[in-house]
Amino acid sequence: GDGARTSITVDFGDGHALTYSNVSSIEDGIKHIYKSIGIYRVTATGENSLGSETTMLFLHVTCQLEHIHLSAPFVAVRNKEVNLTAVLHPSQVGTVTYIWWIGNNSEPVITLGGSVACTFSREGINTVTVQVSAGNTILQDRKTIAVHEYFRSHLLAFSSNLDEHNPDVAEWRLDVSRVIRSSLIQVKLTHCRLFH
Repeated sequence: GDGARTSITVDFGDGHALTYSNVSSIEDGIKHIYKSIGIYRVTATGENSLGSETTMLFLHVTCQLEHIHLSAPFVAVRNKEVNLTAVLHPSQVGTVTYIWWIGNNSEPVITLGGSVACTFSREGINTVTVQVSAGNTILQDRKTIAVHEYFRSHLLAFSSNLDEHNPDVAEWRLDVSRVIRSSLIQVKLTHCRLFH
């Protein structure tokens, strides 16, 4: 039709719509930024003195996956179920497939959800890897889990003003974890000597 006298109304499906009164003014295309992921019905209606016509398409809007973190326990009891969770950033990226490599299994577990439960039948160090596929991006994270016949946990408590005594020293948390880890290793070595 006559581009100079044709108006086009585009409804982006997210509550925003624009009308262009001169088709020749949009030679570079129509641009729109979606604030949320999802599937949107986009309609465009062209109208002039000869009549009108509408066309429609469904647009799948996704978000780029930037980082994943595998949340898993450091220690597990043999034959006792543990939960593994993949945490995504940003948390909403569209359709996601999770591929879990657990222990020395030769076949992965594939899920559409970000959590899976598993058990380890043998003691020792087991590696868990999760690969996350979102759009054309695949990221992965890996953790090691020490599996024992049994273990005892100890609750640790810190004073609420610990940060006040360590101003601008973010490393104090690492220092505390090193001390705790060293103490646990000493306790484990002592425990082993008592039984040998």
